Amino acid sequence: MSMYIGESLVGDGNEVAHIDLIIGSKSGPTGSAFTHALWLTVLITLIAVPAAYAYYGLHHPGSLPRPDIVQAVAEPLWVPAVGLVGTFLILMFPDGRLPSPRWRPWARFCTFTLVALYLLTLIAPVSFAESGYPDVQNPLGIQALKPIINTGFYLVLLLPIAMVGCAVGLVQRFRRSRGEERLQMKWFVGAAGLA
Repeated sequence: MSMYIGESLVGDGNEVAHIDLIIGSKSGPTGSAFTHALWLTVLITLIAVPAAYAYYGLHHPGSLPRPDIVQAVAEPLWVPAVGLVGTFLILMFPDGRLPSPRWRPWARFCTFTLVALYLLTLIAPVSFAESGYPDVQNPLGIQALKPIINTGFYLVLLLPIAMVGCAVGLVQRFRRSRGEERLQMKWFVGAAGLA
């Protein structure tokens, strides 16, 4: 089975589109690469669209309804962007399954960490000064939960622990892999090393 990969920049001046082409059978590495690229594109879009909406609405008051709420929802989107790539992409590569059923508790731990961080960031009663909007308060922030939320932000320390654990799973999977799966793992590690 063969797979062809191509890359192109189309356009001129300030308007340039980057196009990646992967041509091959839908089953196997081509289909897997397409699926991963599609989900990453969806994830990036889910982050970029609300951030752009909030940016425009907060810089042009009255032009869009409730940009502060959109900013509040967009603020914690770093958690799935960093967390899913740093945990589940690594843990479930290359076939989309856990290395073994013994990894289910670790997957639950990763899920708990990501969900807790997202929710804590979503309802934190803070201003958006770090995002460039010092005069805008989080409209979804719950002031009564501030002591709990401030303590809960120590959960951010669990994210690197979760990522390291997933990397251990990747190493174990690599040691057991053979053939095409081993080659996929080598490509993945090589690409991660370049990034």
